[in-house]
Amino acid sequence: GHCLVVPKKHSRNLVEMGDDEIMNIMKAAKKIARALSLSFGNASFNIVMNNGKEAGQVVNHAHMHIIPRFQKDRLRIKWSHLKYADNEIREYAEKIRNFI
Repeated sequence: GHCLVVPKKHSRNLVEMGDDEIMNIMKAAKKIARALSLSFGNASFNIVMNNGKEAGQVVNHAHMHIIPRFQKDRLRIKWSHLKYADNEIREYAEKIRNFI
């Protein structure tokens, strides 16, 4: 049931995609997620898009994964939470604001 949504227009990642392409890939992801949910009788799914090598991107063409989920599927997406030093989180927030 794991499906890929692959845009026709080439972009290496989300940041390189045009706004219209992003809108189109999300519309397609919604359509496919609905079809997966109806066909499996299960409304649970993950939408994943790896952007860059460190994020697990292997194919250098933007694409989105639609992964149906089941109660005992053993797939785990684990987030590790780091502790920030004193004002470190504020410094990161300021850096991010400067680029928005």
